[in-house]
Amino acid sequence: MQHLNYNGSPLAYIDEGSGPVTVVAVPGLPGTSRDFRHLAPHLAAHLRLIRVDLPGYGGSPRPEFAGASITQRARPVRALIEALELAPVVLLSHSAGAHVVAHLSHHHPHLVRSCVLLAPPGPHLVYPQWCFRGWSLLLHMPAGRRIWAPLVRAVQNAAGYQHHLTDDERAHPVLDDSVVDLGEHAADLTSMRHPTMVASARDDPILHAEWFREVESLVPHGPRLHYDHGGHAIQKTHANELGPAIVNFALADTEETRHSPQARRQHTDPRRT
Repeated sequence: MQHLNYNGSPLAYIDEGSGPVTVVAVPGLPGTSRDFRHLAPHLAAHLRLIRVDLPGYGGSPRPEFAGASITQRARPVRALIEALELAPVVLLSHSAGAHVVAHLSHHHPHLVRSCVLLAPPGPHLVYPQWCFRGWSLLLHMPAGRRIWAPLVRAVQNAAGYQHHLTDDERAHPVLDDSVVDLGEHAADLTSMRHPTMVASARDDPILHAEWFREVESLVPHGPRLHYDHGGHAIQKTHANELGPAIVNFALADTEETRHSPQARRQHTDPRRT
């Protein structure tokens, strides 16, 4: 694990492999660099892979107990890309990491070569946003984190969250989802400027399959990989298939499509079941 100084706090990341293209992997909420450990051997054999812990998760502390907006979550990824002089990179995300990838593709296109969205959310949340805002208020009450942590833990475990997460790592996504701007995310998806691979499983227990189809209709062209089974963590359950597919996509010559507006909005859909 390596660290970059980001706004006075350490930003943790793993740098492995080498190759002509760099992939920066952005986890969801909650999530860490650990979430891509099953894909890492496949990618690092052909590419340089950077797996980052966003502030509040894994090895990256969050100085304040407060929610981070999409823009705030994207800033450390941008800082990492610029500090390590990685651009242009392939941005790889799982779940809510797609918020960050879409934001960077839209607002900082010079940093990006192409995008890979695994189990990405559209402009939706699993629960209504008022739920997250209510939980956030409870967590901010005196002793709220201690009192309400068991309930948050129970709800998240039922939803399939990993049991190793700390109580703060469980609280931070509640705070983050309470401030996420779904309209901003929809605009970012529509305005993405780079070839985009989308992969999902039809039996995802957290996000609805129709949400994935909505994302596919909004983002630029690229492979569309559909699995009947695999759940939400397809980067784990389908690592053997996704790894080579991501490598091939990352190494593809996308120069022409990246600069052709007509081709950029053309949606090819090679389906895999």
